[in-house]
Amino acid sequence: MKFISLAALSAALVTVSACNIDGYINTYFEKPLPGNGGTDENGSVRRDAVFMAAVGFEPDYDWQRDSAVGQAPFTISLFRDAEEVLRLDSESSKWISPDPDMVHIVDGHLVTESCDGTLTHIGIDGALSLSFEGREKLSGLLLEGNDIYSLTRLRADKGLRFRLNGELLFKDDEGIPFGNLSDSSYPSGGALYRDDGGKPLFCYRRGDELFCVTDGKARKLESIAECLDLKLDGGKVFSATRVMSGMSSADWRVFILEDGTSLVAGNVLGEKGGSKAWFIREGNQPVELCIGEASLWCDAAGSVYAAWRDKAGSLTILRDGSEPETLGKDCALISPACARASDSGVLLGVTSIAPEGKSFLYKDGKRLEVNVNGYIAALEWVRGSR
Repeated sequence: MKFISLAALSAALVTVSACNIDGYINTYFEKPLPGNGGTDENGSVRRDAVFMAAVGFEPDYDWQRDSAVGQAPFTISLFRDAEEVLRLDSESSKWISPDPDMVHIVDGHLVTESCDGTLTHIGIDGALSLSFEGREKLSGLLLEGNDIYSLTRLRADKGLRFRLNGELLFKDDEGIPFGNLSDSSYPSGGALYRDDGGKPLFCYRRGDELFCVTDGKARKLESIAECLDLKLDGGKVFSATRVMSGMSSADWRVFILEDGTSLVAGNVLGEKGGSKAWFIREGNQPVELCIGEASLWCDAAGSVYAAWRDKAGSLTILRDGSEPETLGKDCALISPACARASDSGVLLGVTSIAPEGKSFLYKDGKRLEVNVNGYIAALEWVRGSR
């Protein structure tokens, strides 16, 4: 499920430091946040909030052309409901990247990652939190008090590592995890989530073999032919395979809903070319959502959403059972992590690609502009504590 990307975005390493925005008073808490962009000292959000991460450049720099070839100074900002609350500056240190695939939001925290020649670096809310040997890419992250659980995939091709505070708990040099931090069918922590007992859990494949790892201990699962996606919930296995209801797709994903049922969604290539987006609710027939290769996600109740370019080239969004809405030709979704759903509907972090245009948070049918000369890399809705 590919999102619309209109720029070749650099993954070059540059430098960073963190600062809170001058004069910012936190409207969600009783005091300013001294070093944490998204949550209070107990790690909770007291009201529902939408967090966005954006990569920005100097006002006169053409980031789409990128004449500096990844070497231009940049910032990474965390926004809460379109208000900037934390900014990282690339002039200070060497452990973040402007690549949108390395900028994440996990439970309201800004998470950054980068690789140099031999080390992988992970930062949380502007602080360098982990560095370890190897060139690896985050697939999942769980934060629990002062503990950081990380699941990474080796950049070489195969291989995965599961760590607690940087200490290795489990590895498989041939394993490939299911899921990542951009995949909307997974929780906030990506491929790493919790079982019913609260223990860290992930699933992975090694060739045709399937495994579940709980609290660092692996167990082999029953084989599933051509498995594309695999999740566990309440002890039940949910999966998506290459062929679903007679339709073949390389990107079927399974979504687990709040009532314990599931649906799968994906793009299916037609016999004469061209794609259509489909979804299949558990026990039901396939439903065509739109014509065109779309990015697909759903909310906890099971409403399915799509974003795609229509025939006129406009970014278009749709909720199943409703009419499509066109947002325009001069905007884009840079990453799959820029589309999510809240209890009230669709959420988008939309990047402007017009010379004088403004990027914006699309929330409840309204556009909330953000002042950034660059792109929105990630978005997350966090349900507040009740």
